[in-house]
Amino acid sequence: MKKPAYFLSILLFLSLIGIKSVEAQVQVKLQQPPPNQLHATDIWNLTLTNTTGKTLTVIISGKLEEAGEGIVVDGTSKPFSLPPGTKRITYDDVKSGSVNFKSGKWREAFTRTGNAPSGDYTICIYVKSEEGEELGSDCIEQKVEITGAPQLVFPADGDEILPGTLPTFTWLPPMPTPQGAEYTLKIVEIIGNQSPEAAMNMNKAFFERKGIKTTMFQYPGSEKKFEEGRKYAWVISTGELKSEIFSFSMSSASCGTIVDSIKVECMGWDENTGLPQYLVTILLTNIPTSPTYGCNATYTSIATLPANTGTITGINTIPLTITPNNSGSIQFTYSPPNLSTTSVTFGVFGTWADDMNNTVNLSTVIDTLPSCLCNDCDSASLSAEQVAVSNVSGNPNQYNISGSLAINGLPANIQVIEIQVKSFSFTSVPVSCSNGIQQIEHSGVMINPSTTINSVVPVFQNVMVPNNYNASKDIKWIVGGSGLTQPASIPFNLTLGVPAPLPGLPADCCTMDYTVCFKVIVYYGSSPDVCRYCEFYFCKTFSNN
Repeated sequence: MKKPAYFLSILLFLSLIGIKSVEAQVQVKLQQPPPNQLHATDIWNLTLTNTTGKTLTVIISGKLEEAGEGIVVDGTSKPFSLPPGTKRITYDDVKSGSVNFKSGKWREAFTRTGNAPSGDYTICIYVKSEEGEELGSDCIEQKVEITGAPQLVFPADGDEILPGTLPTFTWLPPMPTPQGAEYTLKIVEIIGNQSPEAAMNMNKAFFERKGIKTTMFQYPGSEKKFEEGRKYAWVISTGELKSEIFSFSMSSASCGTIVDSIKVECMGWDENTGLPQYLVTILLTNIPTSPTYGCNATYTSIATLPANTGTITGINTIPLTITPNNSGSIQFTYSPPNLSTTSVTFGVFGTWADDMNNTVNLSTVIDTLPSCLCNDCDSASLSAEQVAVSNVSGNPNQYNISGSLAINGLPANIQVIEIQVKSFSFTSVPVSCSNGIQQIEHSGVMINPSTTINSVVPVFQNVMVPNNYNASKDIKWIVGGSGLTQPASIPFNLTLGVPAPLPGLPADCCTMDYTVCFKVIVYYGSSPDVCRYCEFYFCKTFSNN
């Protein structure tokens, strides 16, 4: 007899839970951070949905717990208004409140790297009223496992560097890369038969630089010089992570080459990749380190450091041989791997023409690539003047839109004018007096043969009707010759196919209102100009009455 009562109790309990869930006034949804990442701002990355239909005044409190360690971060926002519907919440919405970090490795990790140290974490958010009533909550779990360390690239382990050069130390970031990572470069001299590890642990730093924000660092010419015939060890660290320790030495070669200057110029943009292209010229000078002996330097290749950080093409100056006390230049085209690339290091490789066949190994860094973005279109203007609309006699489905395009301010002659229908809309009053669009030719497309630019029938692009090359939303007029000199006033007549009233209905019984917007693309100059076209817009509203 007790068993039914037991199940009734369970059902009643579950129904109460369900009622409470349904009655939640604020639905909370935390956003899951990327794998192996947990930034302080991720604690406050969520959406709130007010289901009450009225504006609430709420307070958000959150906490971050690590398994076995308890709460490591907690915080509370100031009261704010939450209107009905969904609202995205970020750290900016709570930063005016209070946020507390537990001292120890968490505070240091968040401060130095922006990322939590390895561990199993739980993030919980609670939304409460000003009176303290809980209106909604959500919790998620996040595992952080920092396993990768920085990887040294150049100088490679055991490299021999020419005297007088300033090496550019290059490395790969840890994976995953902590947000806002900063690196420390430490160099020590290797004494006697010490291993690189022993030298790093025992010897005083020959050079140390903290707070490096990129993954490359050119050794400053103002610092203590590396000495010929001596060996050095170097290491990179960020937060708790340390790279392997590499060694390098300064050779005792009796001749040397320096990078005298480097010039980078914008060549334009690659139409296939959408990336800028640069013309790079590196001037090299062969300076013997011994006044009585010198040797020829022959350069055979050039590459980016580290590898695959861009593409080098069009090298017509390699191999290049430079005799002592003379200069030579290497010129090539460089394309970065993406638009966010702002700096690059080039490695120049070859041999000395002496009995030892010593290796030439130079590098030069460009801290800031020039911007190839142009602003030609900012100073250019186009206006559609004296625009008139008239119905094509005997055809209620066609209207002529005519006027002239006034173009000013482009840096070169106009080569092509392209006009596109970007948007088209219509209404009929009453609605039933028109069947609307019944065929593609009446859907706001330009119709040939009466459509002209500068009194010439243009080329119809991307035709919309099979086997009908006289209806399109895109037309193009190629100027020809040396182009059209500015300022220009170009007449146009666009015959537009539109929906019409039902057959037999006069215009005063069926009012049709139309709005059409055009995009005008003006091409100028010729390849390889950096900028070749500008875009403009104009709209026209008209009626059949």
